[in-house]
Amino acid sequence: MSNTTPSESVSTNTAGTPHPDDSQPAADRAYRHVKAGLLDGSYPDGHLLSEGEIAQHLRMSRTPVREAFLHLQAEGFLRLYPKRGALVVPITPAETRSLLEARLALESFAIDKITATPGP
Repeated sequence: MSNTTPSESVSTNTAGTPHPDDSQPAADRAYRHVKAGLLDGSYPDGHLLSEGEIAQHLRMSRTPVREAFLHLQAEGFLRLYPKRGALVVPITPAETRSLLEARLALESFAIDKITATPGP
């Protein structure tokens, strides 16, 4: 696991020790933590994530982490390998191109709508 970890799903107590926000289900906390790490680059393409390391960091059992991994696999972020871990799926150049084209289309449409509207 990377030394850099997302902080949005784990707060710290007065001693600076991470502890989970118990107001949310453990699987949701694990999902948010791992997804944040995927999106901010803490877990880069090709990185092998360990259920045990994530569970230990979040101070929870492996079961909610496994559920989070399954959810992230269904979304296409991870590829699970039984008894080995979860591989962060690299984004292909074609996927990157498609995403940028969609963003350009949406932003162009938004600009056209804004500029067509009279007013300040």
